[in-house]
Amino acid sequence: MYRNKDVFFNSTEFDDNSDYRRFYPKLMEGETLPEQPTFEEDKLINHYYSKGSAVMLGYYFGIQILVFALVFCIRQGAKIFLELQGKAVTADAVKDILSQSILNIALNAVIFLIMNVGIFFLGCKVCKINKSSIFSTRNLNKTTLLYYIFFALGLQFAAGIAANIITSFMKSGGVENYTPDISTPTVSALLLSILYSCIIAPVTEELLYRGFVLRAFSIVSQRTGIFVSSLFFAIGHQNTSQAILAFVTGLLLGYIAVKHNSIIPCIIVHCAVNSYPTLLYDILPRLITSQTLDIISTICFYSVIVLGFISAIVVAGQNDYPQKTELQKKRCYGYISTFTFVAYIFANLFELVDLIVKVNRK
Repeated sequence: MYRNKDVFFNSTEFDDNSDYRRFYPKLMEGETLPEQPTFEEDKLINHYYSKGSAVMLGYYFGIQILVFALVFCIRQGAKIFLELQGKAVTADAVKDILSQSILNIALNAVIFLIMNVGIFFLGCKVCKINKSSIFSTRNLNKTTLLYYIFFALGLQFAAGIAANIITSFMKSGGVENYTPDISTPTVSALLLSILYSCIIAPVTEELLYRGFVLRAFSIVSQRTGIFVSSLFFAIGHQNTSQAILAFVTGLLLGYIAVKHNSIIPCIIVHCAVNSYPTLLYDILPRLITSQTLDIISTICFYSVIVLGFISAIVVAGQNDYPQKTELQKKRCYGYISTFTFVAYIFANLFELVDLIVKVNRK
């Protein structure tokens, strides 16, 4: 096995299951990498990046097709339901059924469960990633995991401030920011929302972004893989508020994944990040008085600030975030020029802008 950290003489990277011989076969003959990548090596690297981005581009269009198909089926079902109820089948009546929050939550859960898991398996096959290798957790204890959780919650708080600043700036310019409707007016909608946001989304998103994307784009540099997976994770949320949180949290989750050679701790941290606001803003208001909720919210607010700050110092103090050697710097930026990478970024940004435009037309 010719691991990247050995090939590039990079002691800051963590052990993984990569084998750089697929891009530079002469390693098997005892040669070391030249300072500048050869034409063939560069071509193979960019082709690999292109395949990884192509899978994600397929992911984007797959979601659009699946949404269209499911909405069409639900629309037809709504018409049949109205007919059976003896009610008039009008556009407004069908729209009322389609706008129910529980239906929207269920639709999102089904779509992303199918697509995230499906693209994970497809991507691993296309890019020849060993799926079992992403679950081989190493050097992790409960204390370290708690540091990660509180660090991530602290990032969530900081990202929320940044998102509010951006939203205020947009409003000052007369532009309303797009915010997805995540209301849960009924108990059934709340339970489904908990299942989706606290279990389905964390598990399947980690499979996709840290299981596939991170590994695919770490072929030259783990730092590059962390950045690209965080970028894809952010734009995949398609709203600025969640995108900010997704990006900064993605940088931490990527670091956790490469350091511990597993997405299991990433799933746990991701679950915690998603569960915290669900508990505080969706579950507790139904169980306790507003006065008690204010007290708990205040305690949680200051606890997250203090523990998040302490955890950030501890994690950052380890000073082991992967860096790039000169050999890697001359080989790791090819993804920027691939058509599929640019197309995937553009498609997501175009949809985000389109959503903002639609909100401001109302």
